[in-house]
Amino acid sequence: MKSAILGIFVVFSLSLFGQESIGIGISNYSPTNSLLLNPSSIVDSKAFIDIHLVGASVFARNDYAYFPGSVSLFNPSSFDGVNPSYNLENAPFSAYVDVLAQGPSVSFQIGKHAGALHTGVRSAVDARNIGNKFATYLTEGFQYLPYQGTETRLNDVRITGLSWAEVGLAYGTILKQDGRDMVTGGVHVKKLFGLAGVGLRLNDWYFTVPDSNNLITQRVSGRYGVSEAGWNTGGGWAFDVGFTYKKSKKDISGYTPHSRQSGCKKCDYLYKVTVALLDIGSVRFKGDFYADEFDENSTSYVWEGVNDENPKDIAEVAAIVADNLPVLEANKASSMRVWLPAALSSQIDYQVVKNVYLNGSLVIGAPFKRALGVQRASSLAITPRYEIKRFEAALPISFFEIKEPMIGAMVRLNSVVIGTDNLGALFFSSPKYGADIYVHVKYTIFRSRQCKGVKVRESGRGPNQTPGCPTW
Repeated sequence: MKSAILGIFVVFSLSLFGQESIGIGISNYSPTNSLLLNPSSIVDSKAFIDIHLVGASVFARNDYAYFPGSVSLFNPSSFDGVNPSYNLENAPFSAYVDVLAQGPSVSFQIGKHAGALHTGVRSAVDARNIGNKFATYLTEGFQYLPYQGTETRLNDVRITGLSWAEVGLAYGTILKQDGRDMVTGGVHVKKLFGLAGVGLRLNDWYFTVPDSNNLITQRVSGRYGVSEAGWNTGGGWAFDVGFTYKKSKKDISGYTPHSRQSGCKKCDYLYKVTVALLDIGSVRFKGDFYADEFDENSTSYVWEGVNDENPKDIAEVAAIVADNLPVLEANKASSMRVWLPAALSSQIDYQVVKNVYLNGSLVIGAPFKRALGVQRASSLAITPRYEIKRFEAALPISFFEIKEPMIGAMVRLNSVVIGTDNLGALFFSSPKYGADIYVHVKYTIFRSRQCKGVKVRESGRGPNQTPGCPTW
């Protein structure tokens, strides 16, 4: 049993999607990527049409299990014979994994409006409040002598995983233009197709291990849910909504993006401020599932042979737990709902000099105190960035859960993007508590058809045009 539970935790923690892919998520030239951080970013993008062909991103981070710095993600054989180590000083422990395979997507602009189509398959796993004592049982087994005969109390333990496919439609527009001020807004509505969901919330679990072969539960309360994995075993809806305020360098009252009437100029800003709500929605599973709330306080359950169990998969884990801790009963609820990793996202982007920007980003994950839901890991990032039409580079300095520092890098060559928010896990010899990488291949049309052949002079005027915002 120890190896099964520990294996699940380590896989959740150390599987290799950039959590926010912050390097490309704040770009002015990649609306199919920035859409996922704020849907209003597709309005007044410097790309007229952005066609995303294929891409993937992987993010994993935890503060419990790690591999030594001698192993390399670029050399899988370096992991041969190397077992993870465990840091018992960071309790309570947490882990977050976010994996996205982004499919064909497109963003386009029509005058002062913009639209986008997004497709993707995504998985997210969140584990929180794993206490020091319980983590020791996971690493040492329930036969760990120093803890035998003493009571272990777990409170507010949350482990949730969700996999789903999504198809989204986004719309954005310029809401206000007045002098040098512009406000844009956007909404992204997504149809969800559930693939798998699992959740456990232990409000309380008080147990004692009197010897190496038995576990006695005095109290247990919480909520659980386990769905059968498969295509479209559940469904639901979700949405993102966002707004952007831009302070332009010059008057933009008559400006229309990518139009001949505005001289085919790209409106550059001194700074912009964005705010968005992300992934507001859930997947409801109605196929085969286990789901219920439990609160047992009067009877003690004795789990005999706890160290002899050796389940091979989640179904066997559920069966063993049901036999020895009878709180699992099939379909006690009519459906099982798991909430997406919702968040509040906000950025400030300031142009230091021409083509050079300094970005501050804050993403705060929404906790789910009563329901089953994946809590998104919060992050704070400061990112210097250089961008022009066919080249972009960023160096994000981020703080996972606003406390663990990471340094990343991103490069865009025309429409090919590669980046990471955690260079240390890829190239440095520091202990590896996780990893992160993202790659995207796109085809971008930077100018509208009516602007092809129109030369924009440094004065910011096209032929026979009135002044507007300056060329970038």
